[in-house]
Amino acid sequence: MRCLTESESIPSLIDVGASAGLNLNFDRYYYTYKHDRKERTNWGMAGSRIHLEAEMKGSTTFPSLALTIPVASRDGIDLDPVDLDDSDPLLWLRALIWPEHVERHQRLIDAANEFMHSGIHLHAGDAADVLRGLISTIANEHALVVYSTIALYQFPRENLMRVKHALIEASKKRPVWQIALEGTDPTLSITRYRDGAGHTKILADASPHGW
Repeated sequence: MRCLTESESIPSLIDVGASAGLNLNFDRYYYTYKHDRKERTNWGMAGSRIHLEAEMKGSTTFPSLALTIPVASRDGIDLDPVDLDDSDPLLWLRALIWPEHVERHQRLIDAANEFMHSGIHLHAGDAADVLRGLISTIANEHALVVYSTIALYQFPRENLMRVKHALIEASKKRPVWQIALEGTDPTLSITRYRDGAGHTKILADASPHGW
């Protein structure tokens, strides 16, 4: 049996500031990428009720994506995870969407229903305290991917440094990838940590809503 290379390893995902954990189901959604308002490429689960669209600007070169991306495990960390089994938190999430964005309300409802059928584990607590222990539970043969979406700005500086230190320490034993959509004018970045050092690459400027 051929062993997977580092680049082929099946990822284990940890979402920092996960809220209801819906971003952990990325592969259960369907995506359309456009350029100059024309559809250029699609990816994801065909037939999914959750359809996301993004308008690409600048380069017209689109990456070649695998048809599917297998996921070994899905974990989220949040101070107060949203319990989608309870109707009130879902109503609160809907209250945060502009009322005229009818399609976004339906998308949230559909994503919440999809969540019920997925193997996502949400952990209550401060990522600065929880992350290190959670990393230790993930098998070394899996690619460790930690990511966040418009969340890190809420972290006190000391806690943010503790999160970064946890990734650095973990990288002394295994490669670690950190993907972040963060900032007041958000950028999408990827940081690869290995042997206690990290290298960051900016992938794109982005809308905070993923548009």
